[in-house]
Amino acid sequence: MKATVLGLDLAVRNTGYSVIRTEASGKTVKGGSLVTVGLLRCVGSVPGRTKPNGRTLKYDDLPAPERIVMMGERVCEVIDRHDPDLIIIEGYAYSAPRNTHLPAMGEVNGIVKRHIVLTGRFFLTPSPSVVKKFMTGKGNAKKEDMMGAVNDWLRVDRTGSVSDNNEADAVACAMFGACLLGSRWSSKKERAKPWIDYQQEIAKNFRSKTMLEKGNYGNIKSIGQVQAKVDVKLTRGV
Repeated sequence: MKATVLGLDLAVRNTGYSVIRTEASGKTVKGGSLVTVGLLRCVGSVPGRTKPNGRTLKYDDLPAPERIVMMGERVCEVIDRHDPDLIIIEGYAYSAPRNTHLPAMGEVNGIVKRHIVLTGRFFLTPSPSVVKKFMTGKGNAKKEDMMGAVNDWLRVDRTGSVSDNNEADAVACAMFGACLLGSRWSSKKERAKPWIDYQQEIAKNFRSKTMLEKGNYGNIKSIGQVQAKVDVKLTRGV
């Protein structure tokens, strides 16, 4: 099954995004190809806007609600541009110490999820620990561990590398989403079958969670809903 997966690491100031397209070969789904990876930034100067006195207007000069809406709208533009079959949004880091940005992040999430639902798309929100465990084998992996694991795969896929941890998390989310749809990944140090099977097991456990069936991880209750939508698109030649 061919499908497009968008990974998002949402934040108010720096949001990472990544698009992966899975590749089908008979009944086997290969890992897939990285279409794009990028960073949406709401820091520094606001393009095309100045203060009443003519000086440069910076994002930090704006009221918090305006910055939140601006980031939310930019993410929605990325979603519409790539029209993904499945969107993986990294869940909230509830256990992070002194996470004072959580309320604002929740508001950005609300804007993005509302747009996803109203446009008839699907999203899931695995916790950061699930994505880290999938990518590195450790649910408490550090940022540099995640970036190293992502770049290991990007080098094998010959699609470059990432130098920002927000982009790395977004790529990991997209890879996890592709794995949920049946992709099997390998990388320079992870070509051994046991590791590929391990990633499949992580995805399988997530798919079988009772909370997923109740809709607590997104707006779908089974991966079959995504697969059915992709099949319809392929039939129509979309």
